[in-house]
Amino acid sequence: MWFTLALSNQIGRMDPETLEVTEFETPYPAPRRLRFAKDGTLWIPSFESGVLMKFDTATESFEAYPSPTRVTFLRDFIFTPDGDVCTSNANLPAGAIEGGRAKFMCLTPARN
Repeated sequence: MWFTLALSNQIGRMDPETLEVTEFETPYPAPRRLRFAKDGTLWIPSFESGVLMKFDTATESFEAYPSPTRVTFLRDFIFTPDGDVCTSNANLPAGAIEGGRAKFMCLTPARN
């Protein structure tokens, strides 16, 4: 089981058999609404900074994907059938975002 810690810069995992908890410091604040892609990659939006983080559970390492806009608060996200990661933002009013319009952004990760 994976989780985020509210109001912190941490995610964690609880082993379902031993109940041992392991926590990881995230490189960006306010991680929330994490999701696993079909390939096992854990994706984590940083609500506060508008960065979508990719966490490799095997190497326990992060990669950071910044939003193309500076004033974006990432909300929930989905995976397309092709494996793209798509997210909406939470800025209200939408006029507070560069360009003045709400955005739906997709990231196409490198394919092996």
